[in-house]
Amino acid sequence: MNKFIYISVGVVGAILLVLGAILHWAVIPKIIHNKVIDQMQLRNGTEAFERFSKLPVPLQWKMTFFEISNPEEFDKNKDVMKLKFNEKGPYVYDEHREKYEIEFSKDGFNVSYKEKRDYVFNAKLSGKGLSPDDSLKLVSPVFGIVSQLLSAYTDPRYMDASIKKRIQSIATDVVVKEIAFGTNDYLLSKSFFNDSTAPPLVQVVDTGKKDISQLFHFLKYGDSENGKQKVWNNVGPCNDIKGTDAVQFKPFLTEQDHLYAFEPMICKSFKLVHDPKVMQSTSIKGIDTIRYYATDDNFARIPENQCHCTEKNFDLCPADLLNLNNCGVAKGMMDMLVSSPYFQPFPENLRNTTIHAPLPMTYENYGTYVDVEPLTGVVLNARKRLQLYVQLKRGSIK
Repeated sequence: MNKFIYISVGVVGAILLVLGAILHWAVIPKIIHNKVIDQMQLRNGTEAFERFSKLPVPLQWKMTFFEISNPEEFDKNKDVMKLKFNEKGPYVYDEHREKYEIEFSKDGFNVSYKEKRDYVFNAKLSGKGLSPDDSLKLVSPVFGIVSQLLSAYTDPRYMDASIKKRIQSIATDVVVKEIAFGTNDYLLSKSFFNDSTAPPLVQVVDTGKKDISQLFHFLKYGDSENGKQKVWNNVGPCNDIKGTDAVQFKPFLTEQDHLYAFEPMICKSFKLVHDPKVMQSTSIKGIDTIRYYATDDNFARIPENQCHCTEKNFDLCPADLLNLNNCGVAKGMMDMLVSSPYFQPFPENLRNTTIHAPLPMTYENYGTYVDVEPLTGVVLNARKRLQLYVQLKRGSIK
């Protein structure tokens, strides 16, 4: 009898062990998988839709400027290499995002919206004593406009009188908040954050209902059509709008995934990868994440980036720089260039020797990266770092 009991208990125990293994390795993960898909799809009532409609916490913009310290000496000698700069910043703004006029397609596969962004100066996180009312001596954007005009007019006598008046000095006094939000001055009416003269753009993203791997992927941004912008050369992938806004990615990520994030400020999608030899993943408040970083080839002089060149001759486009003369705040006005911070990684002959990075040049200090919770694809931490320049061409300084 006892032997039978022991055998029965042993058999029951084995059955329970097998059932536990089945629940652990098959049933429970499937339940979790389905639950994640259910809650991450964009539709009314889901957690994802709540975050999509209004970000629960503000994003932060940090601006650092290179202020000219010797404009008088430069104006006298017209030697660019004599320019000296002082780094001023950071000026930090909290960015609050909220979407409105949200409309789902009939099949629920995509959703269109407009987005409102409000900015509030954050004195605590900004540099000591800095104010949005600070006036800085910066390279005048007018010189970038003159570069464009010189390409259009052979006789400078036809140049606008107000522009002629402003090209007496390389430097101009600009208030920080005017750089951020624009002024009534038509030459500075556009800003880094908001072009007050432009109507709100309609954006369309994938809801993930048909394919959860396409969650939050842009389908349309402004006047783009069929996932393509009208900014860069038609040959090549440069006009393709790939990826999300870098606030949310697809769920069930692995370290082998390559992610894409579209940045409207520079009309370009960034590729992000994970490589533990370059950047280690980290935990944020006890939550494990995978760190994906933007590689150097996003700006590199490689065949797939040749369509970013706005010059007739590709050899005239500087390596590792992007010209924004048909994009964003610079569109139709000036040659504004963008790159990774502190002239990295482009050639030595293009670097200004008076500007030095205060910290070692690592991805951690100056790179663009995101820390993503892999199960849900929610971004818990991110750094987007870019450096903007006004391009001066020969003949624009006399």
